[in-house]
Amino acid sequence: MKRALSCPDSEQTHSHPLSPKRLRKSSDTGHCCLPLDASSRLSRTLPLTPENLQALCSQSTLSIGEWASHDDSFGEPEMGPPTPSVTSNDSSQRRRPSKLSYRRRSQSPSKKTSTQYRSRNMADASVFVDHCHDPPWDVTDQLKHIFGVSMLDDIGHASFSGGNSCVPAIQSTIAELAEKYCCKSRQMTKDCAGEGQWKSHLLTILVEPMQELWPNILKLSASEKPWTSELRPTPPSFEDILYNDSPHVESHQLTTEHQTLPPPLPAQTFPDTPIFSAPSNAPSDVTDDPNRISIPKPDIALGLAHTSFARLQGKILWDLQDNNRVLSGPHQSGVGLHFPFLIIEAKGLATGSNMVGVQNQAAVGGACALNIFRDLKVIATIHVPYTSSNQPKPRQILFSVVTEGPVHEMWVHYQIGEAYHMTVLRIWRTTIRKEAREFVQALGEILKWGVGDLRASVLKELTTIETVLRERRIE
Repeated sequence: MKRALSCPDSEQTHSHPLSPKRLRKSSDTGHCCLPLDASSRLSRTLPLTPENLQALCSQSTLSIGEWASHDDSFGEPEMGPPTPSVTSNDSSQRRRPSKLSYRRRSQSPSKKTSTQYRSRNMADASVFVDHCHDPPWDVTDQLKHIFGVSMLDDIGHASFSGGNSCVPAIQSTIAELAEKYCCKSRQMTKDCAGEGQWKSHLLTILVEPMQELWPNILKLSASEKPWTSELRPTPPSFEDILYNDSPHVESHQLTTEHQTLPPPLPAQTFPDTPIFSAPSNAPSDVTDDPNRISIPKPDIALGLAHTSFARLQGKILWDLQDNNRVLSGPHQSGVGLHFPFLIIEAKGLATGSNMVGVQNQAAVGGACALNIFRDLKVIATIHVPYTSSNQPKPRQILFSVVTEGPVHEMWVHYQIGEAYHMTVLRIWRTTIRKEAREFVQALGEILKWGVGDLRASVLKELTTIETVLRERRIE
């Protein structure tokens, strides 16, 4: 039995609108009745031939959105075109270039590498690493005296020296600490320990027990508190370079034969100069300059404890600190540590070695520590009458230890003119028992020098300031 599909003409469609129910697909019968365009509404009956069925089925591929628009057009007022889908290919293709453009604009400036930082920021502030492979002769003499050797290559070989009865006990403690640290270094090297473990064991196994040998004089700081930003060396201005009276000679280019002792500082005295008032021409510190050296935050710092000074001397130090004349306490938040003379920067074993970055941190910290001692000498010397018989004082030196896993480097810091230099003394690998013993021995000699000769020189400068204060009170 033949079946036919009857399509009404256009006049019949306008006079008798089709019911939406007749246009929906019936799930029971599976028959599909779809609306046809006005141009295709013919007043004739089409036979159900295979060709006509194929043509009708091809129209059933219309999208749901298009079908809905046809459906609504019979019973509702005509609406605007539907909003394009956010998941359409055309939309994503239009939006993708704008996203890439935005990402390119929002990229932050690339951070300098360790070598770029050393050659740009540090060099501009006259902080140099390994520019002088041999320290000046006066620095060499001090090093030989500190370590009790005739050659710098023998640092760590000599036994602990001293003129008091506690030396044998200290020597025994150092030997025990060296053996313990060597065993721990071997274990951490085997386990490929990270930075946190190396730093922790260096502090707890070695540094803290050695600091306890002089508990009332030495002060240890392993806090995360940064140092005061004003201690950083300031790059010279154009006026400093262009209008210098004498021809400028790069101090880092001088050979050791031309490195002489620094002249007495200063050559002219100002007895009426206030001691505690802040200088009126103090430069403002700019912390957001990307070309400035960073604010130091050493992993471990050793200096003189505040309790090691007399009451008046401690008061002088705090007043000088509050008025930014001598920032003897380098931390932004006081921890009771003054005049740091040993800085330790520790790193663990890593796939990409960055020993240059650790050395940079130690160099900046050493330069800031040298500024503390320089400022104290300026304050003390400016009130002392100068005579031609005054002998130039030895160059101020400090020390640092830089580690990467079991590799331990010991450096000395000093100034030549306005430049800050850092020269390597020895390198040890603490997994080797002999080298671990030499490293701990050299570390002990530095601490003994800090509580002895270094502290004596600081007390001498403070005594000068104390004498000036007493004289002014009498007047």
